[in-house]
Amino acid sequence: RQIRERAIQAAMQIIAHLTASTPMVLVIDDVQDVDDSSIDMIERAVQIGGGTSLMLICLAQRRLLDRRPRWGEAAPGALRIDLQPLDEHQSRRLVGEILRKAGKLPTDLRNLIVSRAEGNPLYIEELIKMLVADGVIVPGDDKWQIQVGRLPRLRIPATLSDLLRARLLPLGPPERAFLAAASVAGGAFWEGAVAAMLGHDLGADEQTILALESHAIIAAQAESTLRDEHEYRFSHDLLREAVYEQIPPEQRADYHRRLAGWLTNHSGERIESYAGLIAEHFERGGDLSNAGRWHIHAGAQARASYALDTAIVHYHHAIQFLVDDPTAVSDLIACYAAIGQVQLEAAQFAEAVASFRRARDLASRAGDQQTEAHALERLSAIADDMSDPLAMRDYAQQALDLARTIGDPAQIVICLANLSLANNRLGSTERGLELAQEALAIAQQANYDLGIAKSMAYLALAYEHLGDLATAMGHMQEAMARFRKLGNLAEVATQINNLGYIANAQGDFASALTFLEEGLRIAREGGIRYMEIYLLSNLGATLVGLGRHAEAEEVIRRGIR
Repeated sequence: RQIRERAIQAAMQIIAHLTASTPMVLVIDDVQDVDDSSIDMIERAVQIGGGTSLMLICLAQRRLLDRRPRWGEAAPGALRIDLQPLDEHQSRRLVGEILRKAGKLPTDLRNLIVSRAEGNPLYIEELIKMLVADGVIVPGDDKWQIQVGRLPRLRIPATLSDLLRARLLPLGPPERAFLAAASVAGGAFWEGAVAAMLGHDLGADEQTILALESHAIIAAQAESTLRDEHEYRFSHDLLREAVYEQIPPEQRADYHRRLAGWLTNHSGERIESYAGLIAEHFERGGDLSNAGRWHIHAGAQARASYALDTAIVHYHHAIQFLVDDPTAVSDLIACYAAIGQVQLEAAQFAEAVASFRRARDLASRAGDQQTEAHALERLSAIADDMSDPLAMRDYAQQALDLARTIGDPAQIVICLANLSLANNRLGSTERGLELAQEALAIAQQANYDLGIAKSMAYLALAYEHLGDLATAMGHMQEAMARFRKLGNLAEVATQINNLGYIANAQGDFASALTFLEEGLRIAREGGIRYMEIYLLSNLGATLVGLGRHAEAEEVIRRGIR
């Protein structure tokens, strides 16, 4: 999440620099096909980029509003424009613009196109393309000819779908086969992928591609999303859908499996970013075991991008496909542990408990003590989030016993740290101090940097509960420095918040103000919003202590919002 937020901040800083002297217009098309996490990123970028000279234009079909009914309304200065069908005058202007090289158009031709289109600009474009293919309109370099005598013999499709299908009728078998395979890949496709689906050598479809380009059914892309691959796009997604719907189910499934295999072998260093697409093609091809495994990869990729909702969807798909596969037990265990962690990060505590319990049970039956210990440790951490110190202590002790059996120093350190915190929560502060000291000693011996930082943080809490605030603050500052070195901004903000809290308790409001303002800056830069609430609460107390009551009220209100 921190990396994601900082990436958005960096992108908006670049845009602010670029627009400092010249305004910029950025267009994002087909937003209805964008995943939820990317839509969230667009909204967040708008929130923090309000001071830039940037106009952001997002084009989408109405089905976007089925997912996000109020999308964009909260953005400052946002304007939503609903495109209505063209009126007759606008339709005539569009026809005249497309056919401007034909000079003065015959009234019958213009009336035919306008009346059939009923205000749909795509129908107008596609009907004109069909008239070109049928020889009614004959394009030339400088002037287009109209064969008016052919108009009475034309049979014009009544609907856009029928029109698109009619445009495919003149194509020969090679063009039809190529389009069928291409439609499986989506609106955009790679020449190599289509060749693999058809069992052709690369380059064998060159003449077919030229023919389809001449019919304006596909167009080459200036750049390809895959290195060393020629990429093309259907002229419209409705045309692709018309082709896809005509493929027999068995052949369609075979194409999906072949495409998944091709993507696996040709995605190169970007293979993880294509994991979700590979999983989808295996799924549509009926290969559910491979689909499940690739959904695990896709979930990991989404989690790394802090697209938590997307990650959860992928992991649920993986569980669905792998749960009855006796060869996939280890994958299933890893999947339950992974989805549990994502649910924890998304504050879905009850769901996370269920997932980690399932991971624990499966790991126990499979003799996987490492994962069983990890699941128990995570259950301990969740119990703390759910304010259940007794459960936290019990889970941490079970995890510690397993970790000692395995002999894993890192796991032992984390379990000891959790057990220390649980004892502190239960009032057994001396025991909590002993456990934190043991954790620190093992972490130092193992050179386990994260464990050292966590142990320092829990030592600080133990000393705070014992009333030794000076020692507590010293350990907090040491932990903060180590977390900062590790790049863990959430823990840095946590330690700074604790330092501010203690400074408030000591009446040192000037120091508290310095701590908490720095913590807020870090939390905002890292997108650590839950820490903002704690920091604002403590900052409100600081400002009250300094006699700045109006500011304190505003800060506390911001925390509530």
